[in-house]
Amino acid sequence: MAEIVNLRTFAKKKRRQAKAAKSARNRAASGRSKAARAALERQNDALDGKKRNRPAAPGDDEGGRG
Repeated sequence: MAEIVNLRTFAKKKRRQAKAAKSARNRAASGRSKAARAALERQNDALDGKKRNRPAAPGDDEGGRG
């Protein structure tokens, strides 16, 4: 004899699996890997160390910018 299956539960499970698969594809297509995020962070840190501090102009609170 065949196993009795609740069709509503089966359909929900199938939808969840399809949604999870689609999410995984989207993450792979548009997301960044952990290594890529780390490389970008290292680049930004290296650039921050090379920024020059501009002397403040008289009467300017923003350090000469603007």
